[in-house]
Order: sequence, then C-alpha cells, then structure tokens
Amino acid sequence: LPALNEQAQIATVLDKLSGLISLRKQQLAKLDELVKARFMEMFGDPIRNDKCLSTKELGSICLLKAGITTSTEEIRGYDEEYQIPCYGGNGIRGYVKTSTQRGIYPIIGRQGALCGNVQLAQGYFHATEHAVLVTPLIELNIFWLFYLLKFMDLYRYHTGAAQPGLAVKTLNTVNVPIASLDRQNEFAILVEKIDRQKLTIQQSLDKLEVLRKSLMQEYFG
Repeated sequence: LPALNEQAQIATVLDKLSGLISLRKQQLAKLDELVKARFMEMFGDPIRNDKCLSTKELGSICLLKAGITTSTEEIRGYDEEYQIPCYGGNGIRGYVKTSTQRGIYPIIGRQGALCGNVQLAQGYFHATEHAVLVTPLIELNIFWLFYLLKFMDLYRYHTGAAQPGLAVKTLNTVNVPIASLDRQNEFAILVEKIDRQKLTIQQSLDKLEVLRKSLMQEYFG
C-alpha cells in the first residue's frame, strides 16, 4: 500500500478526472436535449402531430427493407480485419469483414428488447436481417427523417413479450407528419452545428477516458 498522503493525492486526481468525465457526459446529454427541444418547437410532437402537419404512411414515402441474414460467427470485435460496423436489432452488434451498404441511412431495429430504436448509419456498413434500412422515395432531408423516426417512439408498435419484434408491414402503415423541405433543411443545419460541438466534446471525453485508464494502470497495476 502507498503511504497515506500518496493515497490522498491519488484519490484527488481520480476524483477530479471523474468529475470532468461526468461533466462531458452531461454536456453531451444537454446537446441531445437541445436537438429534441428544437425539433418539437419547429414541428411539434410527431406522435400527436400538434402542429397539424400533413401526414402520410411511412411506406408511401420510404422504402423499408431488412438487411441480410448474418450468422453470429461473422461478427467480431473491431480489429484490422473486422472494421465494418454491423447493425442489428439493437444498434451496432460488432464488426464484420465486408459491407452490404454505403451511404447515409436511418436504420430501425426490428427485433429484440430495443426494437424500434433508430440509428443513423453513414459510410460503409453491414445490416443484418434484424435491421430495417429506410430509403426515402420522395425528396426528404435524411437527417430530419432520422430524428422524425427517432421521436416517433416506434417501439409502441411492437408485438410479442418474451421476444419483442416489429413487422415491416406494420411500420409501413405508421402515419408520420411531413414538414416542408425548407423547414427540414433548416433543422438539419442546426443539427450539423450541434453535432460539431458534440464531436469536440466527445473527443475530449475519449481523451479523458484514456487518461483515467492509464492512471489506473499506473496507480494500481
């Protein structure tokens, strides 16, 4: 055991570091709240449609298509060979060797405890049979569409208790409000600015986490 005064110094350093990490996480959460608040201000609650926007069935404005069947053995942790993010029913499951898609897509999880969650995949990625790719059939801002689906609370439409799931045919019939393209783009510009702030904070958080891990190793082996 180190001397008592050294223990106190270690505790002080780790406490300060933990405080900074907690602060960065709070900042990220506040920015997420800001995005949601701005969406609600501009477009209203999409579930209640309290801004009385015109509505359409999701299947009439977007193509919903599940990914491909993927075995557990194909999915690994990230390394030099497995670098493509693999989306399943609950978000990113791990990494695979090859991609099935390229671009920017909202993805709806359709199987599992978190079915109805909405992710935004960008670049090269792989989608399993439990992930539903959303492709606009009309002119829509993809970032606005992502947040619209995210705030629609799609889990409400799940079936099953032990193994909750969402059917694509059910999602196709969900009525969603449609804002003007100008307003969609206006919201997306705001989100882009907030995302830049989030990136800066996340980079700081990542460095703090690495520093904490390094100090823990130095102090305790």
